[in-house]
Amino acid sequence: RFDAGGELDTDFGTGGIVTTPILAANDYAHDVTIDGSGNILVVGSTFNGSNYDAAIVRYTASGQLDTTFSGDGIAVLNIGGGNGGVDFGHDVVATASGILVSGTTGGNFFVARYTSAGVLDLTFGGGDGIATTS
Repeated sequence: RFDAGGELDTDFGTGGIVTTPILAANDYAHDVTIDGSGNILVVGSTFNGSNYDAAIVRYTASGQLDTTFSGDGIAVLNIGGGNGGVDFGHDVVATASGILVSGTTGGNFFVARYTSAGVLDLTFGGGDGIATTS
């Protein structure tokens, strides 16, 4: 995080920087937003050892993993099923009804909605929290 003068904010994370390993390797952040409580949401992709899964991470305003989100601050989304699909999270937005993540899965678009606790909202999409469109 940078301060208003463009310098690293040393009160954030470690020296102004936070890094978070998610799965096997090759983790990529694609979008970031701040929710109404000041928490930082980052969406991207993580390599599971065979291909990519979408991932969302929530940090506190001070740059610590928010363990009230998905139990450890990290939610991994494997839409493609097993190791056969490739899922990329591209955008994230926090709304009054939940956290929306959009991306691609196997060449299709997807939108997933999470609750503020970091679990898929089963009232969204096909009853699994995910809507896909070819």
